[in-house]
Amino acid sequence: MPLYIHTIVLEKQEKLREMMKMMGLQMRNYWLVSYLYFFVLYVIVCILVVGISLAFQFAVFTQSNGPGMFLLLFGWGNAQIALAFLLSTFFSRTRTASIVAYLVVLVGVILCLVLSFSVYQSSGPPPAFYIYAPFAFYHAIQHVSARCGAGACPQLADYAWGQEGDLGQSLLALYAEIFAYLLIAAYLEAVIPREFGIRRHPLFFIDDIRNLFRRGPKYQVGEDGSDPMSLLVHVSPIGGYSDATATEDEDVTNERQRIQTGAVPSSCPLILSDLRKVYDGGKVAVDTLSLAVDKGECFGLLGPNGAGKTSTISVLTGLYPATSGDARVAGFDIKRNMSYA
Repeated sequence: MPLYIHTIVLEKQEKLREMMKMMGLQMRNYWLVSYLYFFVLYVIVCILVVGISLAFQFAVFTQSNGPGMFLLLFGWGNAQIALAFLLSTFFSRTRTASIVAYLVVLVGVILCLVLSFSVYQSSGPPPAFYIYAPFAFYHAIQHVSARCGAGACPQLADYAWGQEGDLGQSLLALYAEIFAYLLIAAYLEAVIPREFGIRRHPLFFIDDIRNLFRRGPKYQVGEDGSDPMSLLVHVSPIGGYSDATATEDEDVTNERQRIQTGAVPSSCPLILSDLRKVYDGGKVAVDTLSLAVDKGECFGLLGPNGAGKTSTISVLTGLYPATSGDARVAGFDIKRNMSYA
């Protein structure tokens, strides 16, 4: 599990994930490929462990029920990948993530041993004990090892609900937590603030559910079916306008007025309205930028170093969130529909 967390956080730390998103990668494909990659690693490790165990005639694998052990190992492999996805949402640096992940594994093993052989030795653990997937797996593997050590390895019937050792409870908890961890991880990944990428509203799933049943474009349109481009509204930047708007060139002023009055055609693939980006520390990188790129137009963004070209592109591609203002790429709002833009 620490390896899984390290890999995910590394791609987040080095902006690799955001770069792939900027090149059109859908995040569902990213998570699916990551999941399959981690599971292949787990299968390789399982093959090595089982092969060595069979070579040395360990009773846990030579005498216990094969389908039962397969269900246990298969559930544990998927559960720890889902748990790694969940825990990775809380970290942005690999060093911190790796240290915490190894501590979680070490403390979890020790705590489970203490609870199993002292507190819950005579009676089974309560349902809350199984909420943490490693506890469910550790408890099950301890029971299997103890039974095999006594010459009575569990058979398939022993994995049913309510049997000795609570193997059925452990299996149910593992498979239920796969879906629970993945669901929570997907939500936290979307709403937790992070250094790169755009944080979504805590109730973003409401719009996603609506989009599932909406016909036509998935961007937001007016209740009267109005042009989605007309939804661009004039938004005053934080702290008011800077002096730049008072001294700007005439063509810049005309472009701003064209956007604010809704004179841009609906075919414009790119519209920016008073887009502003202020980094931590107060540095203004993009100062109320307004422009529209017409369909079929070859547009060049020129300016001296520090003019805000890279910051503008970074905001439009979702690397950084805009401080204020609005922008639409192909009709999609970069604040609400960046995955489509």
